[in-house]
Amino acid sequence: MALKVGIFTQKFSTACQWKEELENLLGPYLEVQISIEEKDASFFLIEEEVLNQKKIIPSHSQCILVVVTQNSKTLPVAYLNHQVDDVVSFPFSLTEIISKICFFHQFLILKESKEWHVPFLQTIESLKNTLEIAQRIQAKVHPRRFPKIQGLELESGYVAGLKSGDYFDLFRDLSQRYLAVVFCSAKQYSTANLFLSLIMKWAHHLSQVHLNQSIPVQEFLFGILNQLKTELGEKKEYSFFYGLFNLNNLQLDYIHIGENIVAYTPSEMEIKWLPSVISVQLACIQTLKILPGSRLIFGSLGLIQELGEKKWHYLIEKKRKSKLFYFANEVMYQLKSNELKNPYPLFDCSLLAMEIKAEVLHLA
Repeated sequence: MALKVGIFTQKFSTACQWKEELENLLGPYLEVQISIEEKDASFFLIEEEVLNQKKIIPSHSQCILVVVTQNSKTLPVAYLNHQVDDVVSFPFSLTEIISKICFFHQFLILKESKEWHVPFLQTIESLKNTLEIAQRIQAKVHPRRFPKIQGLELESGYVAGLKSGDYFDLFRDLSQRYLAVVFCSAKQYSTANLFLSLIMKWAHHLSQVHLNQSIPVQEFLFGILNQLKTELGEKKEYSFFYGLFNLNNLQLDYIHIGENIVAYTPSEMEIKWLPSVISVQLACIQTLKILPGSRLIFGSLGLIQELGEKKWHYLIEKKRKSKLFYFANEVMYQLKSNELKNPYPLFDCSLLAMEIKAEVLHLA
């Protein structure tokens, strides 16, 4: 695309002289379109004497004004008074003109940054307020405290992102022998709202049934899986974990879909990453036998992206012998430290950590 150059002078003969010289200089090297008194140009060459005449006002702001002087020993007043962006001497020099054109885009970026500086700061401040509101809303949705369960320790953390919605919680069945663990993320708030309504429906249903007597665990999970297929289909903008943890025999039956990461850390044994599938159509019910003294650690896609998988793995390994409280604090500290570089994470950042104490749970 040709660079449009506009020339403004007092005398038409001077403009013609500039145009001819520029065409001879630039023609072999650049594709340029040089016009006299063309307001739609992007690169303007102007005599200082005509700067105050309205006829040279460009038709848009995305342009550069360059004053032309025949005195190479002093700077034009128009340049010193910031009426123009740059200065060039006449007769024109190929290297000087080329250098001005080469920095054309940098000039525009500088001008735009000055023009948008205040609105940009206002936008950032507005964005900050919006995120603070989102943080408060999500804090109301997420559980402030979990039910006290003998032999089970729980910690969590959350930071709001620019978009998406995370949700995690724990529910009990009628017999109180099963604990439902829910940990899900949606890249769109509309999907997050659908998740929340489905989870509340399942939580209510769970509180009314006696698992393995009124309804088998596998059947309950298959019902959830079928409803996910019906409601969400092949959408890939969500991650979903729903597990039923038997507090008697420490068996976890679960559904795991999407990009959230779940780590199982048996004491003194290698960390296991619970496998997930990318689509609900590929999902199945999986089973894991939990050993006493081990942990289940859930990290949302946003959390992993902000920390990086390498640091996430390092924190899980480094803090596996620390108290669960210190592990969760360290993860959230690292996340807050990262906010100095990226204060507004793209997705919600959620952490849920569970530790099954070494003393085996036995409930009546």
